[in-house]
Amino acid sequence: MLSPVDASWDIWQWKAVRTNPQGFAMDRMHIYSKSKPEGKAKEHKARDGTSIWISRPEDKGKTVEGKVPMPTEFKGKHIAQYINNIPEGSAADVRAAGTWNNGKWTLEFVRALTTGNDDDVQLDLSKIYQIAISTHDRTGDMDRASDAICLKFK
Repeated sequence: MLSPVDASWDIWQWKAVRTNPQGFAMDRMHIYSKSKPEGKAKEHKARDGTSIWISRPEDKGKTVEGKVPMPTEFKGKHIAQYINNIPEGSAADVRAAGTWNNGKWTLEFVRALTTGNDDDVQLDLSKIYQIAISTHDRTGDMDRASDAICLKFK
């Protein structure tokens, strides 16, 4: 993730509590840029010591993971920060379901090869795509990704 290279990735993010109940994955982009992109972005040190900017815009439409605004008055000791939405628009492209069995998760993602949305990679059966898989257990660590995996359709 901290390579000093401009890149864009189409990200499908599944979360056991925040997206699984609705049957969708959060659909977003990760944009890595040597210069600060428009919108919200965070600067990181790349592996070569230079700066790399990372922005993580969500796909257009209503996202599967709704964020509750900070309350302006006391509403109890505990309030939810997120609510479960049924996504709409491009944010609803990726269906996802996870099941827990014998101490392991099994996940399945489903998306049309071509969505027609400019915030999605349009998949072509004749091409090979580099993908990676990352898992996190309440850590937020960015260092648990697989090496590049070649995805080829048969």
